[in-house]
Amino acid sequence: MLFSVTGVKAVEQHLDSIVPFYIKQSEADNHAVREAACACIAELATKVGSDPVRVHVPTLIQGLLVCFEDDSWPVRDAACTACGNFVAVFAEECRAYIDRLMPLFYMNLEDNIPSVRQGAAIAISKLVRAYSSPLSNDVLAKLSELLDAVNEQQDDSALYSDLSKKPAVFGVAMADDPAHTDQVMYSCGSLAPKMGRGGKAPGAGGCSASHHFKRPSQPWERTDGAIMLFMELSDVQETKSELLPMLQKLSSATRKRNFEHHKHLLETIYKCLPMILED
Repeated sequence: MLFSVTGVKAVEQHLDSIVPFYIKQSEADNHAVREAACACIAELATKVGSDPVRVHVPTLIQGLLVCFEDDSWPVRDAACTACGNFVAVFAEECRAYIDRLMPLFYMNLEDNIPSVRQGAAIAISKLVRAYSSPLSNDVLAKLSELLDAVNEQQDDSALYSDLSKKPAVFGVAMADDPAHTDQVMYSCGSLAPKMGRGGKAPGAGGCSASHHFKRPSQPWERTDGAIMLFMELSDVQETKSELLPMLQKLSSATRKRNFEHHKHLLETIYKCLPMILED
């Protein structure tokens, strides 16, 4: 609204000021501010001319790498999306960071939050498009491994971040927990300091987005992320033929129904399958 149709040009002209500001906000105490900073950084790769941004790529990637290990899953998700965008546009500038990025992408692919897994699948497919082999071989090996993970699933499956360790409770502290009695309460978007940046600082607030409340992902969730990645890679020319032998693993996953949340895995399979077969 302020710049009408000249906003992109204005951003390009003032990147020397905007980039340090974005990086500073990615280090803010409030996790919602850090998430917004990652979203803004992501747009520099997709909505601004590549030439003005190119010189700032190392600084931006370094900032995103810190956010990728944030205590807050929305921040990690936003950082993952942003890194995928930068790799797609600035492949050569980002090549030096691939060894640090891949473990983080895989970590998000196995996360216990579905939207985080989906964002990682999209970002990884962008890396495969940008770098092809040998990276694609590594990704396909990881995909095969994760498709088999559901075979290790025990009957007592879990869903999301069950903070109270009891069913039907999502991100809610137990009412009789003295640690949460007569304490100051904040909203997730408040300016109260909460989750630590880059996984370094201890969590300071009762929010379901905190990494400190995150449980290890379940085997079925790792397979769920793999199915999302399978769908994304089915649209990548180089990996299409390599995916065909893995369809049997996809089929086998539909027959694994000994755990409570198998219906969520089946939902992902049936949503992704039409797009996989179309491609």
